[in-house]
Order: sequence, then structure tokens, then C-alpha cells
Amino acid sequence: MPGQMIEKAIKNLVGSGQTTFLVISPASITGKFDVLYHTGPLKVDEIVPTNPGIQETMNGESGIDYFQSSDGEHVAAFSPVSPVGWGLVIEEGWEDISNPYLVNTQSAPLILVPVFLLALLAIWFGARRIVTPLQKLEKQAANLAAGDFDAINPPVGGIEEIRNLQAELIDMADKLKTAQQTLHNYIGAITAGVESERKNLARELHDDTIQALIALNQRIQLVLLNTPKEKNGPMSELQSLVEQTMSNLRQMIRGLRHIYLEDLGLVASMEMLVREIEQSSNLPIAFTTRGQEQRLDPKSEMSIYRMVQESLNNVVHHAHASQAWVDLEFVENRLFVKIRDNGKGFEAPSNPAEFPQKGHYGLLGLSERADLLHAELEITSKPGEGTTVLIKTNVPNAD
Repeated sequence: MPGQMIEKAIKNLVGSGQTTFLVISPASITGKFDVLYHTGPLKVDEIVPTNPGIQETMNGESGIDYFQSSDGEHVAAFSPVSPVGWGLVIEEGWEDISNPYLVNTQSAPLILVPVFLLALLAIWFGARRIVTPLQKLEKQAANLAAGDFDAINPPVGGIEEIRNLQAELIDMADKLKTAQQTLHNYIGAITAGVESERKNLARELHDDTIQALIALNQRIQLVLLNTPKEKNGPMSELQSLVEQTMSNLRQMIRGLRHIYLEDLGLVASMEMLVREIEQSSNLPIAFTTRGQEQRLDPKSEMSIYRMVQESLNNVVHHAHASQAWVDLEFVENRLFVKIRDNGKGFEAPSNPAEFPQKGHYGLLGLSERADLLHAELEITSKPGEGTTVLIKTNVPNAD
């Protein structure tokens, strides 16, 4: 009767004929047991108290034990059935347990190798068609941001989306290049207009205002000749004021249009500019020139003159310098102009587009003039180390 009940209860657990299920109960004789249920290859006459799991489950213990038998290694799992005092022992060969896992382990490479190869193929495709083109496009976009509009043109390849992105960037670069060229033309026209107005104003001041002051000074001199010395004090003061006004106007006229630039050339005009700024600001400025002077076209000479003038004005008003230097050097068909000082310096932006953001409008003017002149402009400065402005340009033929 107990055997039938046990068989009914555990029949769903019996999955292999190689598994031994043994249900035992304590016998009236100490150290003995009765077999209530038995199935599997283990023979009843082989069951002895020393068989792994039997004695342990009779003692109320549970666990797993590994042992070696005549047909190989076996695994015995045992546990007491507490309510009725029985014991359950399940025994199975280790090979029967491990075989399914060994089969799976042996077949795993056949599955993993193709998956691994597909993964490598996907990585290669992604690197070749996506990552590498994007890296190239990133470098080209960085050069585009720095002002090189043609850097975006070389094709980078890749998937269609990347090619479409590059096409959009090329179109944007073309529009930006056109807009910048239009802006340069506009700035060039404004600069030419400003120079023309300066020239007209300088001419009017020279031909009208200065001449009128000269005539007034002569009249004062005539009055002084006919006035006793003890009474000519007010007229002498008036004469001094007129002469000072004439001197200031002449200096203003030279600032508006250097009358010696066309006749004496860039080097002589530059030296005169340096001496005037040195005298008016009390800032020592060393002027040197090297190489054989070559005349530039009037537009180029005026542009370089204005750039040096603006640079020296920046030194006087912002650098807090105790010394400045202006160097001109002619090397074959190249002209190098360097303006430097030992002032407080500043953090010079690497991109001219950042000049307005940092409030460096004077430097922006230098950059625009350099672009109009097709010259190279380098501005180097660090806090406490002064500032250096270097202008490099070709020497075109004079018109």
C-alpha cells in the first residue's frame, strides 16, 4: 500500500531509467531499514547501510554525495521525509547528468562562431561606412569653422545620410562664402569711402581753415607791429592761440591723410608717424627697417599705414607699455611689418570672429583691412607678456 501511494506521487519525477529512486523507513532493529519503494538500476540486494545517503537520511540529514562505483562515478541526493520518518534517496550516474550539458558545450562553437563573424562584419561595416566618414567630416567641418570654405568639398563617402549631410554642409559653405565675400566688398567700399572723405576733409582743412588761420596770424602780426609793447599782451596771447590751433590742425590733417605718403613712400611716412605718436604720447618707440624698400600701390600703402597707426594707438591707449617697437623688413617680393610692446597683454582669440565678442573692435578692424589687402595677420599676446602684431604681404606692382 505505501509503495503504490509513493509510486503515484513521484511517477512524474522519474525521467530516466538510469535514475534510482529509493524510499526507506526505519526498521524495528537498530541500523536496519525497510524498502518502501524502489525503482531504477540499483538492486535491492546491493543496498547496504554503507551505501551513500542511506544512513544519513536515517539520521535526519539531507545533502548530496559523490562516490565511485564499479560502473563509474555516481551522485546521490538524500533527504528525510520528516512527517512520516521516511528517507528519500535518488542516485544517478554522473555521466548521465553531464551528457546533455557536454553536448551543448560541444555544439556551442558551431553556433557562436557564425554569430561572432556576423558581429565582426557589422563592426567592419559600421567603421568603414559610418565611423570613418563621420571622422573625416568632423575634421572638414572644423576647418570650415576656422574659415577654410573649400575644406568641406572632398567627398567622405559613407552611407547615404552622411553624404546628404556633407552636401548640406557644402551648400551652407557656398552661401557663407558668398555672404562673406559680399561683406568684404561692402567693407572695402566703406573703407574706400572713409578714406575718400578723410582726403576731402584734409584738403578742405588745409586749403580753407589753415589758410584762414595763416591770414589771421598775419593780421595779428601787423597789429603787434603798430601797437606799443606794453599794450600788446592780449594780442600776443591771441597769436599764440592761433599758432597752436594751426599746429593741431596740421597734426589732424596728417592723421586724416598723410600728405607725404605718396611722395616719400611707406618707410619715411611710417617713421614720421612713429615720431609723432612718440612725441604726443611720451612713449619710446624704436623704429627699424631692413632690406631694400619697394613701393607698393597707393591702396596697399595706405592700408598698411592705417594698420600700423591703429596698432600704435592700441598700444598707447590700452597696453600700459613702457616701450614699443616698429620693424619693417623687405625680403624679395615680401613685406613684413611687426608692431610689438612690453605692455600688460591679453588673451588673444584664435579666431577673428571672436574679436567683437571680446570687445576687440580695433583688432577686428586690423583683420578686415588685412583681408582686403590679402595679407596675413598674426596677433600674439599673453597676459603680462605684451602684444605682437605681425603683417605679412606680397609687394604688388605699383599702378
